[in-house]
Amino acid sequence: MWSWGLARGMAVVEQARYENPTICAKCGGKCCKDIPGAALPSDFDEPLIDSLTEALMSGNWMLDQADHRCNGGVDTYFPRLKQRHPNAKLTEWMDYEEVGRGPCVMLTENGCSLPYEKRPSECRLVEPNEIRCVQHAGSRWDFIEAWQPYQNEVSTALRRANDAIALR
Repeated sequence: MWSWGLARGMAVVEQARYENPTICAKCGGKCCKDIPGAALPSDFDEPLIDSLTEALMSGNWMLDQADHRCNGGVDTYFPRLKQRHPNAKLTEWMDYEEVGRGPCVMLTENGCSLPYEKRPSECRLVEPNEIRCVQHAGSRWDFIEAWQPYQNEVSTALRRANDAIALR
């Protein structure tokens, strides 16, 4: 599981820039076609509620969920880029067993449309390799645990985004 020691370690690891457009172009972004990347709280500007609301309203981000049955009785929501899926909605919980995996909305034929610095941690911590890419970000559960202390902010951002979209 996640520990803040690991979080600080990830920040050190993240200083290594793993971007390699040449290798990614050769494979066509297989990792980006499989599942969009998840973000850590530090990927968003302060105040967190405002930047998370803005991200959700953009239509490019969504909230994924760790079901309480798998997470010690606690539902935990965390942001990730949306998958390009006809049924993906702003507030959708992506259940990979039912919805299936899909390409990231930011993936273009030229690679990621986001500048490297604006990509979520899970994306920035993929080290392209011609044989098999290496993920330095840890597991999905690491991201879930990182977001547990921020569930009030996530809930508020989601409510604000839904309210603003309802007024459109």
